[in-house]
Amino acid sequence: MSDLIPWICAQLDEDERVALAVRDQRWVYRRSYDNAADQTDHVLIIGDRAVGADFGDDPLRPTEAEHAALHDPARVLAEVAAKRRIIDRHQPIEIIDALYCTHCGVLGGQRARDVNWPCPEILDAAAPYADREGYREEWRPDA
Repeated sequence: MSDLIPWICAQLDEDERVALAVRDQRWVYRRSYDNAADQTDHVLIIGDRAVGADFGDDPLRPTEAEHAALHDPARVLAEVAAKRRIIDRHQPIEIIDALYCTHCGVLGGQRARDVNWPCPEILDAAAPYADREGYREEWRPDA
């Protein structure tokens, strides 16, 4: 379990790397109306580029365009920063030969016997990356 935090941080580093590469490109969803055909096309604007049926691409469904726009680089970077703050608060600490979470496993200097390391928050932070190389089943949060 000692490599859980470095593994999560590596995933966040990768998310950040990809988002930083396109951070100047804001992603926006809009509807484009074609009056002649009386149809609505759903367009994703990435930076100064439009992606959608009007632009020779496969048509986007509204949910696809909205989903992509909700995950623009600025939001990804904000989520990476938030997850790093959570990880900073939930670090392991050894107390009498057992690991506890500094945030939820140690309360007022006393051990919380039901919150060992890794705590549920750290397991939840790793869960979105379960499809990536290196994820271990032992890190899967209890359902």
